Amino acid sequence: MSAINMPLYLSVCSRDFEELRENLAGWDHEYELMKPGGFSGYMKVADFLGTQVSLVRWGNAIRYRGTTQERSFAFGFPISQSYPGEWMGLRSTINDIIVQRPGRAAEFYAPSLWEALVVRIPERKFLRLHAVLSGSEAEISAMPHGTVSLRPSDATLLRQLARGYFRTLTSQVRAITSVAVQRSLLCDLTEQLERELVLSLIKARNLELPVPNLASPDALVRKAEELVRGAQQRRIGIAELCAYLDVSERALHYAFTETRGTPPAAWLRRMRLNQTYRLLRKNDPARGLVKKVALENGFMHFGRFAEQYKRHFGERPSETLHRSVGPYRK
Repeated sequence: MSAINMPLYLSVCSRDFEELRENLAGWDHEYELMKPGGFSGYMKVADFLGTQVSLVRWGNAIRYRGTTQERSFAFGFPISQSYPGEWMGLRSTINDIIVQRPGRAAEFYAPSLWEALVVRIPERKFLRLHAVLSGSEAEISAMPHGTVSLRPSDATLLRQLARGYFRTLTSQVRAITSVAVQRSLLCDLTEQLERELVLSLIKARNLELPVPNLASPDALVRKAEELVRGAQQRRIGIAELCAYLDVSERALHYAFTETRGTPPAAWLRRMRLNQTYRLLRKNDPARGLVKKVALENGFMHFGRFAEQYKRHFGERPSETLHRSVGPYRK
């Protein structure tokens, strides 16, 4: 067994499935090993904004039985699995997300190899986000308690976000000594993961996404651009932008796609890339601050940032830095 502890994050590797169960706080559940051959597995758990995000790997067939934390929805989505699992007697395939409603008991037979994203979201938070993205209020009784088949493209994106989330946890974020900075970066990641999970569910259930009634989408986008440009010394995420503008995320998404032909997240990434470019051109090449500048502008996975940067500007970030035109150029 090995464990890594840091503020806001726990990682456990073990050959004892009961140890994994005991470290998943807030659940009333039990595990049973269903096949001979022993067990090995791990889990990585992050808890932010009331949302618990876990990456779980079971190396042998396990039966889960229990309930999630009171007044919380739980979701299980396979990253990889050796064969379909069984949720409440129903076959659970690679693109199926498991939904467990608050206070409802459930049973899941996992395959002999099961790696999954497990997310627990407070009931009020989930229903509020669902209402924002779908445009209509929903009761708990209207939510599924079972499996929902995601669209293949949405399933692929959710897996990418899950892998990126924990890759960031185990690399860049753990290297940051400031708990406040850790929290800020991980809150951004958690909100992005929550939005994609809920939006994938809405689309999978064929709920119609309404067209917002906006008097001037172009004026809204211009105001968003002004806000982001005026806050260059700190990051503004989608949720904060919506709060400043007093609009829903769905309305902001509609305004950007209608007037700029791109969703707000892609536009915001482009703005951050350009701000990073400007800062690198003015920095001292001898100080080698590429990673620092990238993190300050919201790029938490350096490999992906470098790819996006080169695709956008036609050169690597280090190349921009080493041809600095600022006061450090000789």
